[in-house]
Amino acid sequence: MNPSSRSGLVFISYKREEALIAAKFRNALVKEGFTVWWDEDLQCGQAWAEKLDGAVREAACIVVLWSVHAVASRWVQHEASQAIARGVYAPCRVELVELHSPYDRIQATDLIGWDGDHEHGGFRNLVARVEALVPAPVSLTNRIRHWLRFNFATLLASGIAFIAVWLLGTIFFELRDDRQLKVYECNTGVGLRSHLALEMFSMSKSLKEVCLVGADLRGTTLRKANLQGANLSKADFRETDLRGTTLRKATLEMTELRGADLSGLDLRRTNLKGAILNRTNLSGINLSSTNLGGANLSETNLRKADLSGANLLNAKLQKADLAEADLSEVALSGADLTGANLTGADLSRAYLDEVNLTKTNLHETKLEKATLTKVTLRGKDLRGTNLNKANLRSANLSEANLSGKDLRENNLGWANLSGANLSKANLNATDLNGAYLHEANFSEANLRKTDLSEAYLSGANFTDADLSGADPSGACIDLDQPPIGWPENYVTLPSCQMKE
Repeated sequence: MNPSSRSGLVFISYKREEALIAAKFRNALVKEGFTVWWDEDLQCGQAWAEKLDGAVREAACIVVLWSVHAVASRWVQHEASQAIARGVYAPCRVELVELHSPYDRIQATDLIGWDGDHEHGGFRNLVARVEALVPAPVSLTNRIRHWLRFNFATLLASGIAFIAVWLLGTIFFELRDDRQLKVYECNTGVGLRSHLALEMFSMSKSLKEVCLVGADLRGTTLRKANLQGANLSKADFRETDLRGTTLRKATLEMTELRGADLSGLDLRRTNLKGAILNRTNLSGINLSSTNLGGANLSETNLRKADLSGANLLNAKLQKADLAEADLSEVALSGADLTGANLTGADLSRAYLDEVNLTKTNLHETKLEKATLTKVTLRGKDLRGTNLNKANLRSANLSEANLSGKDLRENNLGWANLSGANLSKANLNATDLNGAYLHEANFSEANLRKTDLSEAYLSGANFTDADLSGADPSGACIDLDQPPIGWPENYVTLPSCQMKE
């Protein structure tokens, strides 16, 4: 990305104790092309409070780094409140802290322990949020550069051949096809008046960086054409032969691709935001680091596809076949996975905040170290799902089958596990702080050093469970329904009302 291509100020709000972490965010956002206001740039003698308030008022986006120190800081709270009031709030957690109203109105991106990796799913989530607030205008310099490059490098080099092909295509088109190819003007566009002319041109010349915004290309043959960097937004490629076509870094935003033959394509880092790809065969395709935000992929075949690091925010994936696909570090928040097949898929370190997975096939799915905060997994049989060290904080796992699972050191704080089967599960050093464990089955489970503080334990079954070193401080029960098998003379649990 061109660092000078973005306008609008990004302000980072942080507590001084996190200065090194804030510097890492600042450097990463600058490399992504954003202009970041930095308080260390203040010159000696300047009225820092006035300058700070001015930067907060002018910022197009305010990134708030929430930490233990930041949550207690009235300055950070003030800046966050300003951001919320102006609709420019982009929250991040850099430490495990609980956010309260109004700061929890927008889901905070989890970047705890982030090492500065630009391809990290959480950082891509943050970049997507910042991009939504700080648009990237096309500069006049870039427009001139693209115009000159096309006219001198392409038209001059292929002038006579292009004119001949264009004339021949026009003649054939007038004789054989009444349908005109509709091409709208844009920065680097070239008007190709007929399907035949376009097909003949693609066979002999490069269409690199061509502009075909809104073009009607239904049924066209563009096999092995070079469309690298082309702008194909809102174009209609239904039933088009695109086998072997080069589309790397092309823009296919809101493009219609149903029924197109995309065999053997490399779509890495392509912009497919909002593209219509439902019922398309994309098995084995390379879509790593691709922008598929809001794309329609319902009933699409994505078996064994490489989607690592892709942006799938708010994507439609109903009944999509993602078996054995690589979805590591993808951003899936807000995506609809109803009826999707994720058998054997790799979603390690993926972000699925608040996603409903109740009707999703998760057999042998790898969710190791994935962020699954507030997901819905009610009644799911998860015995064959890899959840090692996954973040399931505030997740709904009521009546889920987790018997025999290895959940060591998992974060299940404030999760709903009512009626869940955790018999013989390994919960050594697991965080169950504040969890709702009504009638959960922990028989023969390993609960050594488990954090049960503030948990609701009424009706839970602890028969033969190992509670050595567990912390039940603040946990409570309904006296009419005490836990089963709670060790005598261990800890007397106080009474409390049933939690919701």
